Amino acid sequence: MVVELANKLNSPENMYIWVRDKIAYLPEQLVDLWMTPRTTILNRFGDCDDKSVLLSSLLYAAGYSNRIVMSHVIDKDTGHMYVEIQDSRGQWLKLDPTCIQCEFGEFPKIDEEVIGYVYLDRTVVVNPRLYEVYVGNRFNWKFTLNCEKVVSVCKPYCSIFEDCKCKERR
Repeated sequence: MVVELANKLNSPENMYIWVRDKIAYLPEQLVDLWMTPRTTILNRFGDCDDKSVLLSSLLYAAGYSNRIVMSHVIDKDTGHMYVEIQDSRGQWLKLDPTCIQCEFGEFPKIDEEVIGYVYLDRTVVVNPRLYEVYVGNRFNWKFTLNCEKVVSVCKPYCSIFEDCKCKERR
């Protein structure tokens, strides 16, 4: 489903606009269970992590280098996730699919501290103190994106990721 949608949308800009406009933003609930990209597409709603995982998965499916950014929004004292895509010069362009007024390449003015980055094959924590405060024992953010599914090392959450089928990448 993700690969087919990525092929249909055909460009990073179209993918960003589709996720921004077609997936309704639903703020995080008391228990934040991450939805698979497939589930987010079918439900047509998600919070920042669901929309970011979907956008990142679409970009990866189309061959675009990207990463998910885990951050702490200082003035709201909350966690946030968005996507960065690497351009042809190796620069990272921020894409926040929850920012309804942002065009492709625009980013809302927020005062943030980066907690870490999620790549296709690894998670890199750059701020262990914030990682412990916002993640701690509640959830293990160490996961990787693999085509249409999220592979988590956090056992209690694995069941929500099992509804996807993933083709082998060639």
